[in-house]
Amino acid sequence: MPDMTEITRIDRLLDRLKAQLERKPSAGDGGGSVQAGGAGAVSSARGGPAASLSAVMKDLVASGVTEDRVLVTVLVERMLRDSLGAAVSASPDFHQMLDVVVDALADDDEAWSLCRACVADTLAGT
Repeated sequence: MPDMTEITRIDRLLDRLKAQLERKPSAGDGGGSVQAGGAGAVSSARGGPAASLSAVMKDLVASGVTEDRVLVTVLVERMLRDSLGAAVSASPDFHQMLDVVVDALADDDEAWSLCRACVADTLAGT
């Protein structure tokens, strides 16, 4: 019998992120540069390459950051940075794209629920 590969919440969320990126409007489409809520906390939460996502998120929560949007944005940013590379994530276009992707995820109840579950899993260290 073949091995069944477990599809984790993070895998499902990554699939959703890829789908959102494919639908991302270009800068010329009037996407604007709206900052995500709590962008200051997100910027300070990036951490170095060695900082684990779980540690970064636990530090945020310990410092009083509990807003879902901020925690989801940190999660999505790290996932995209890991997927696309650090050089890409340093560009202003990346941060505009991050805002668009998080907005799209927030507008989809199922996707947002999945994001919140991934945040909970990350904070739990699973």
